[in-house]
Amino acid sequence: MKKVISPAEKKEAAQYLIQQEQCSVSKACKLVQLPRSTYQYICKQKDDSTIQDALTELVSKHPAIGFWQCHYRLRNRGEQWNHKRVRRIYREMKLNIRRRAKKRLPERVKQPLTVPRGHQTRCGALIL
Repeated sequence: MKKVISPAEKKEAAQYLIQQEQCSVSKACKLVQLPRSTYQYICKQKDDSTIQDALTELVSKHPAIGFWQCHYRLRNRGEQWNHKRVRRIYREMKLNIRRRAKKRLPERVKQPLTVPRGHQTRCGALIL
C-alpha cells in the first residue's frame, strides 16, 4: 500500500531537499512527486469582512429571514457575491435559523361509520 502524503508535507520535503541537499527546485519536486506549480503556490487569505458586515446588518434588521432571502436582498442591493461564498460565511457566523416543528394534531378517536336509514329529497319523497 502507498503512503498518503499531503501536498503540505511534500512541500516541506522539497524545501528540505533544496536547502540541505543543495538540489534544484525542479529536481526536488520530481523526487517528491509534487508539481512545481503546487510548490510555488502562495495561499491568499480570504477577506470576508464586507460580507460579514452586510449579513449582520441584514439580520439585525430582519431576524426572521433565512439564507436565501439574505442572499437575494444583497443581490438586489447590487452586490455580486457568489451564493456559495455567502452561505459559507452565513454558516460560519452561525446564523442558521431553527426550523419550526410541525404542530401535531391530537389523535382522533376512531368510531364506526353509521349508515342512515332513509334520506329525503327536495320533493319530500323518502328514498330507502
